[in-house]
Amino acid sequence: SSSSRLGASFFSSSSSSSLFGGKKNSDDKKKKTEEEASLAAAPPSLLASWRAAVAEADGDVVGALFGSLDVLLVKDITFAVVKFGAFDAVSDFLYATQPVWKESLSTSLAVSLAAGTLAGVGGAIVSQPLDAAFTRLEAGDDNTKESLVGALASVYRDKGLVDGLYAGVLPRAVFAGTLIALEFVIFEALKRALHVSISDFAFTLDVLAGATARLPPPSPLS
Repeated sequence: SSSSRLGASFFSSSSSSSLFGGKKNSDDKKKKTEEEASLAAAPPSLLASWRAAVAEADGDVVGALFGSLDVLLVKDITFAVVKFGAFDAVSDFLYATQPVWKESLSTSLAVSLAAGTLAGVGGAIVSQPLDAAFTRLEAGDDNTKESLVGALASVYRDKGLVDGLYAGVLPRAVFAGTLIALEFVIFEALKRALHVSISDFAFTLDVLAGATARLPPPSPLS
């Protein structure tokens, strides 16, 4: 009958609309989930990271952003001292062995490459315990802040020398050796290209020091 056909048609259209409507809702939910996942996976900006760190520290800006600055300075200064000391020692030894190497660009670059590699590796090995202590302090609880000596002792007590203080020293030494070698090779190449010697640097520093020494003293506050 016409009423049965009308009911069947209405049921069919209702089922189709429900099917397509459900598919649309499912697609919308899937799209929303993908957008939320992409937002969650996106790295926060530097300013957002700073704000989050300050918020976690209950508004303590100095403690959140500069809490381990002293340990970081000790670590980096130690690395720099060993780096420059080792580079000068190795390069001086090689040039003393073969003075003629100073005359050629290729041999001087090879000396800088060798000395820079050993300097980077030496700096990484010497400063590795300080890097392990710095990592522990950064990952620790701010309420139980340790000193540098305390962090070194804690890492050694918990994991020992090889698996604690010197954990990860190999990749760090490879990275530092490669980076410092490139640094001194580029420096040597630019120094040769610009015809600048070490005595020129020393003369410039002496001039600046003399000019600074002749500056009039600041006037006293009235």
